[in-house]
Amino acid sequence: MENVNILLIEDNSADKDYIDELLSDVENIDYNIYWKQRLNKGLSFYEANEIDVVLLDLSLPDSHGIDTFLKANSVIKNDPIIILTGLEKEQVGIKCIKKGAQDYLFKNHINKYILKKSITYSIERKKGENEIAWLRDYLSNIIDSMPSILVAIDRNYKVVHWNQRAENFVKTKRKNAIGKNLFNIFSLLMHYKNEIDNCLNKNEIKTIKEEKINIEGDNYYFNITAFSLNTDIKKRGANFDHNAGAVIRLDNITEYIKLKEKYEQSQKMESLGQLTGGVAHDLNNILGGIQNACHILKNKKYDRKKCDKYLKMIDDLTARASDLTNKLLNFSRTEHVSDKVINLKKLINGVIEILKSNLNKKIQINSEYNLNKPYIKGNYSQLQTVLLNLGLNSLDAIDDSGFVKYIVSSVNLKNSNIDKLPGIKLNKDYVNITIKDNGKGIPENVQNKILEPFFTTKDKKEGTGLGLSSAHGIIKNHEGVLDFKSKKNKGTEFYIYLPQFKKSKTNKNNKLKNNKKSTYEGSILVIDDEEAVRSTTKELLEISGFNVLTAENGNTALDIFNRKNEKIDIVILDMVMPDMNGNECFDKLKEINSDIPVIIVSGYSSIESRKELKNKGVKSFISKPFDIGELSEKVSKILSEK
Repeated sequence: MENVNILLIEDNSADKDYIDELLSDVENIDYNIYWKQRLNKGLSFYEANEIDVVLLDLSLPDSHGIDTFLKANSVIKNDPIIILTGLEKEQVGIKCIKKGAQDYLFKNHINKYILKKSITYSIERKKGENEIAWLRDYLSNIIDSMPSILVAIDRNYKVVHWNQRAENFVKTKRKNAIGKNLFNIFSLLMHYKNEIDNCLNKNEIKTIKEEKINIEGDNYYFNITAFSLNTDIKKRGANFDHNAGAVIRLDNITEYIKLKEKYEQSQKMESLGQLTGGVAHDLNNILGGIQNACHILKNKKYDRKKCDKYLKMIDDLTARASDLTNKLLNFSRTEHVSDKVINLKKLINGVIEILKSNLNKKIQINSEYNLNKPYIKGNYSQLQTVLLNLGLNSLDAIDDSGFVKYIVSSVNLKNSNIDKLPGIKLNKDYVNITIKDNGKGIPENVQNKILEPFFTTKDKKEGTGLGLSSAHGIIKNHEGVLDFKSKKNKGTEFYIYLPQFKKSKTNKNNKLKNNKKSTYEGSILVIDDEEAVRSTTKELLEISGFNVLTAENGNTALDIFNRKNEKIDIVILDMVMPDMNGNECFDKLKEINSDIPVIIVSGYSSIESRKELKNKGVKSFISKPFDIGELSEKVSKILSEK
């Protein structure tokens, strides 16, 4: 027999006896009735005991009307309340139902069947409501526990859900966000309104990966996904696809990006370690050529024509050394670089130049381009790492003599089998980069493992086994495919398939270096701690028609600038100096004259440091070693703008 504990809050003993009599005649249920004549005592008893249902009279000595129910409902939250009263006012009953009462019965209209049915249904309904509430809270806790920022909106951009991460990120409580316009309280998302509109109107899923967002001066990276929130309504056999709104999800991947950049940097350093010997050899050859040319020029018996020949040789060798150094510096950068349009010919030629410094003279490395416009869109630094690592692998596979070849061509999906490769999309045009060698090949028994992390055929001291797995991941992130084939003692071919970028026609204004004497004359202060650079820069600028002052350090420069700043039109400042570096010197120069144009000269400066200096007012940058025509052009342009 089922037991039901009933709390009866009723001041009339006759009504209490009547309820007892009605319930005592009910079969299969044992009703335990606890009677209290006042509301406060009834509520106190409820809190101290296990009660299944409350029968509540609205007219009590200590409370009357709907206020009685409201007071009771504030305490009795998890169990059903049935209003049982002699007040035959239907409006009062309706108000109680709207406020949460399970039922409303008039004493003089009930019998044991009506009362039993009301009690049974009220308990079941309340149980169902509690389960729904628990499930709602449970799901809300799951959503709040997620590391993602989750925001749901209706079709009018009104916020309908706002999780804990959203609260913390936007610094707006859920209760203050619900019902508000999304873009008014989360203005950052205004940049992605078009994507959100497509979700609402076209049921599209929009994903933006590794989005860089500056928040209060700091850079963060997010994956942003927006998708439509659909509700299927079935009515009388018909289906109605109802778009209820959209959900926007933001995942903070800043730490992941930092780890990925460290990992990519370690891959670069591993590759640079392999290249060091070859680069040193190449630079020594360049320096040897320069030194020999200088010895020849010291011999005064040569005429001007022969001297010019060796001067040009020195100039060419210097440019070659500068180009090699810049390629290595750019390769070793740690900055996060966003996607951009890449000319594969330029990218691959640069990689080949680096690889040539590491070549056995008996190994030939070259390229072949079977595509007029070999453009793709992607991360230049990452793709450079992939092409360099694959090239190094090819060189390692060649014992003595052989070749490595980079081949770029378009892909015809109809006449190839690449459409069967996982990741290939038939609605896209692809570019194929083949890295081909005639080395010893990859053993057949390990070919299915070479893309796995940490797997390597090299000695443990020679590699981490992360190069190919890293290359595979980078190509996949570029919506491309990495494939290969290899035969023992025949060689290996790696195939990279990347979506082709159709570059629109643009007008190109080619700027030519000007080595002619400048038509502008002005006073320039050159600050550099290296005497050779300082003195030659002074003389070359004077040849170009400028008046030049020099300083060997920051303190001397400030002393000169304090005395002569009205006569100095521009400052050329080296970044790396002892005692006072270029950054500090720049700040002090600006304190004296905030309008003075400054050109920063450096052998190497990071992208971030350049941005910082640009924001502080640096006019231009030039890298060492520089061409005097380029420097003269920059100086003339700045002076012409004064």
